[in-house]
Amino acid sequence: MTTRKTILSPADALAMLDTALSTSRQAMETVTRASAHAGEESLARYGEVMAVSKDGADAVMAAGSEWMKGMQGLSRAMMGLAHESVEKAVAHGKATTAVKSVNQLVTMNRAFARSGVDQALSEGARLSQQSLHVAEAVAQPLNQQVEKTLRVLMKPLSR
Repeated sequence: MTTRKTILSPADALAMLDTALSTSRQAMETVTRASAHAGEESLARYGEVMAVSKDGADAVMAAGSEWMKGMQGLSRAMMGLAHESVEKAVAHGKATTAVKSVNQLVTMNRAFARSGVDQALSEGARLSQQSLHVAEAVAQPLNQQVEKTLRVLMKPLSR
C-alpha cells in the first residue's frame, strides 16, 4: 500500500490554520465567560451565606434578650407571690392569737390552707401560661432564622 500525500496550497493551509485559531479563540472565550460567571455566582453565594451567619448571630442575641426579659417577669411574679404568702402567713399568725376555741382555730387553719391551695393552683396556671409565652417569644426569632437559612442553603446554584 502506498500512502498518498495531499499537498495543500498555502491559501488552504492558512484557511485551515485560521479556522483552528478561530475555534480555539471561541472555546477560550466560552471558558473565560463561564469561569467569570461561576466566580461571580460563588461570590454572591458567599455573601448570602455570610449575611445568614450574621443574621443567625442577631437571632441568637434577640432570643437571649427575650429570655432575659421573660425571666425577669417570671422572677418578679414569683417574688410577688412569695411576698404575698408571707404577708398572709403573718396575718394568719396574728389572727390565730386571738382565737377563743380550738374549733375556731381549726376552722381558721382550714380556711387558710384552702386559700393557699387555691392561690397556688391559680397562680401556678398563670405562671405556666407566662412561661409558655416566654418560650414562644424566645423561639420566634430562632425559628425565623432557621427558615431563612434553609431558604438560602436550599437555593440551587443557577446554571
